Amino acid sequence: GRLKDMKGKNFEKQVADVLREVGYSFVKERVDRIGNYSLHNFNGKDLGDIDVLAIDPDKHELLLVEAKNLEVARTPAELRNEVNQLFIGEKSALKRLEERASWLKTHLEAILLFFNISLPNKTKWNVKSVIVVDQRLLSESLFRKSVSIVTLKELRSYV
Repeated sequence: GRLKDMKGKNFEKQVADVLREVGYSFVKERVDRIGNYSLHNFNGKDLGDIDVLAIDPDKHELLLVEAKNLEVARTPAELRNEVNQLFIGEKSALKRLEERASWLKTHLEAILLFFNISLPNKTKWNVKSVIVVDQRLLSESLFRKSVSIVTLKELRSYV
């Protein structure tokens, strides 16, 4: 409920703070729209919000972060829930992250304009995705992933 929501927001803020510390000039939490564009795919499906969006104009990089402050799975049932929440199905963190990354690539010019970043060459921009967790997950080792999963402590060296 509300406590879990508060823990989630606090964790997102911690992730955002680390990204600011390592040099991302533009960092925004809980992004659900950019200018006039809301996060919906071509079919009108709501893609939810981006937990943390970080932009480094010098590296021409947009970093899309899904921040997950999860309880560590200790039982088979908890492990199954963790796996489903992160990796399996249309509502998994991985699937939503992929859809949001696609949206960012499609709306790159609008995003850069929104943050007042000049656009010398659109093709030079790189959109990276990462899932940041509070601690190592047992379920990580069970799947080959298209997106990196790092702990908050590892985030500094990852970026």
